Amino acid sequence: MDRLAQNPSIGVALGSPGPQQAEITSPTFLSAEPSPFYSGARTPPERSGTNKRKLTLLALIDELTELRDEEQEREKDVNYGPTADERLSSEIEGVERFRVFDERIHKLDLKLQSFTNAVRQLGSSVGLLNAAYHLRARLTQIQYLFRENAAEQFDDVTHGPNLGTKPYSSRRRAKARRSRNPSHMTRPTKLWTSEIEELPAEMEALAKDLHEFLDRLNDIPEFTDEAVNASIMAFEGDLKYRASCLREFEGQLKFVAVAKYINDLSEDLGEHMDRMKDSLDTFVDVGVPTIRFSQKHTATGLQNLSTVATFFSGVTATTLQVGPFL
Repeated sequence: MDRLAQNPSIGVALGSPGPQQAEITSPTFLSAEPSPFYSGARTPPERSGTNKRKLTLLALIDELTELRDEEQEREKDVNYGPTADERLSSEIEGVERFRVFDERIHKLDLKLQSFTNAVRQLGSSVGLLNAAYHLRARLTQIQYLFRENAAEQFDDVTHGPNLGTKPYSSRRRAKARRSRNPSHMTRPTKLWTSEIEELPAEMEALAKDLHEFLDRLNDIPEFTDEAVNASIMAFEGDLKYRASCLREFEGQLKFVAVAKYINDLSEDLGEHMDRMKDSLDTFVDVGVPTIRFSQKHTATGLQNLSTVATFFSGVTATTLQVGPFL
């Protein structure tokens, strides 16, 4: 008892509950509003440190996530991007594709030249010769533009000289006039355009030249070669379609992707040139002799008719002269 008297707090703890403890265990405390600790009062030090650690961890997690995404992007570039060998192989294929096209268009130009030499002996060939000349000039312009496009992409392809196109009147007749008149001045050579943005317009112009060439060819009455018609019409239609596609990229034809697409076009256009060359081969070997024979036969028939008409007109004149004496 003395010890309890000396330490009243122990007595209080062992004795009956005081007013504060009764207040805590009373139903009134359970139904009361939250204490100031939950109503926006100052956060205890231990709780504030926990929040800071959580924010730091969240920041670290965000940085790790960004690093992981960057690493995945780098892995994609390594896995899916073209390797050095693939780029070299693609460049070799592009150079080979252009060289095949360059050879095809050169062979077609030579065939058109032999074609013009063959049809000179035919009647009604002036318009056809003119159309063939302009067609050859347009082909050389297309060839120059494709070479310039390939030279910008591949080191193995060199830029070609801009020789331009000579006027049609500077050919044989103009040479004859110059021989008679040395002071005669010919029209200057028209240089080819080197601007790749003009390629769609040049392709459309080539389609028109093909159409004109076919019309002049069909002006020959004895011409009935459907193979030539089919090959030229297919070439014309594909040129118009490709030109319309390139016009969708107007102002962007020098971009790498579009330039590669232009170089890839050379394969399809080259196939049309091969078919046209083959059909012209057949026309020169078979069609031209047939047309010559037909025209010669027609001329012979007309000559025979003229001879017969002359004979009968002579008989008629003789009869009229003899008639008064009978």
